[in-house]
Amino acid sequence: MRTRTSSLKPALLAALAGLPVLCLGLLACGPRVVVPASPPVRVPPAIDLAQLEQIGVVQFRAPQGAALGDLATQRFVESARRDQGLVRMVDLGQSPAPDDDLTLARERGVRTVLAGDLTVSRVRPRVRVASDLGSGSVSMSVEATLAVRLIEVESGASIWSRTASATRPVGSVGLFGGDGVVVDAGPAQEAYGAMVDELVERVTGDFHERWERR
Repeated sequence: MRTRTSSLKPALLAALAGLPVLCLGLLACGPRVVVPASPPVRVPPAIDLAQLEQIGVVQFRAPQGAALGDLATQRFVESARRDQGLVRMVDLGQSPAPDDDLTLARERGVRTVLAGDLTVSRVRPRVRVASDLGSGSVSMSVEATLAVRLIEVESGASIWSRTASATRPVGSVGLFGGDGVVVDAGPAQEAYGAMVDELVERVTGDFHERWERR
């Protein structure tokens, strides 16, 4: 009997030593507690345009042409009002120079004026020639900057201002052997529209609501 009892002790001790490992294994295989993520919270726009009562909008100036300035103005107004609800804006038309913006606003009786400038500061050509030298193309990319500001008419003080820049391709010219030249004008118009949209989205961030988790 003594011999049998002494032989069981090592086996018993080994079994007891393995219990912590076994318990940890069972816990690892058990169900995991998943903490639910907090719901997103709506953050209102940083600037409430409705508090400004009535805003006069001067058509954005663009040295490249009035059509481009008008496009930038329309896209900006649409984007700025997207999350703002009811905002009263008055079209003031064109102003020859920034110094005339306030004069134009006073004539129309508005307290706040919105004005901007869209400029193309750099044009970069890119030339591609085929390996047989029989054909090629020249593409152009432009760097544009949109600067917009809100000004209090009575004091002339700047209430808000933002500037953004972007670079986009603006079409291509195909070159072929002999006198063959083909101008691709369609993509140029599409590129200008996409460039204006990108600039507007960057500039109007303070007028948009956003969602974030806290």
